[in-house]
Amino acid sequence: MPSLPRHRLFAGGALLAALILGSAPDAAAQPREKCTQERQEAENHYLEGRFAEAVALLQTCLRRETLFLDEAVAVYRLLGLAHLNGGEPEQAQAAVADLLDLVPTYEADPVQDPPSYTALVNLAREERRAAEEQRAAEERRAEAEPPQIAPPEPPVTAAEERPPPSALRGAKTWLLATGGAVVVFTAVALTLAGGSDGG
Repeated sequence: MPSLPRHRLFAGGALLAALILGSAPDAAAQPREKCTQERQEAENHYLEGRFAEAVALLQTCLRRETLFLDEAVAVYRLLGLAHLNGGEPEQAQAAVADLLDLVPTYEADPVQDPPSYTALVNLAREERRAAEEQRAAEERRAEAEPPQIAPPEPPVTAAEERPPPSALRGAKTWLLATGGAVVVFTAVALTLAGGSDGG
C-alpha cells in the first residue's frame, strides 16, 4: 500500500482553487470523479464479499498523484474494512493508521461501521496516543539529564610503553672466552630500559 506522503491532498475548495489558478473546472473534477467511480465499484465488490478485488481498486485510487481529503478518508476506511473482512488484520491496521495520519480525530461510526472495525480504530488511536506519550516522556527525560561526556583517556606513560616481563623469556646468552675464563652475558636490556620498579 503506498504511503500517504506521496499524495497531494486537498481538503476542500478545490474547485475554487482551480478557478483562481485558471484551470478548467472539468480538469479539476476529473480525478475526483474517476476515483469516486472506482471507490463505488470497490464498495460493490466489498458488499458482494469480493474483498481482494475491492482492495485492488482502492489501491489504484491511492496511487493517484492528486487525491482529495474526503475521498482519501473514504478510501482508507473502505480499504481497512476490506482487509479486515478479507482476513488481513495487519493490512487493515495499516490502512487505519494511514487514515489517522490524515485525520487524527477520525472516529468510526458505531451505527454504520461493524464493531470489529470500530474496535480496530479505537485500538489504533490508543496505540498512537501511547506512542506519543512515550516520545514526549523520552524528550522530557533527555532534557532533564545532562549530556553524558566520556572522561578523557589518561596519557600513556613510559612505564606503560615498556614491554611486559614475559618478553624476557626470549633473552639471549653469549659466551665469551677471555684468557681461559668463560664469562656469561645475558641480554637483559629490556628490564634495564624500564627503570627499577621490580618488574
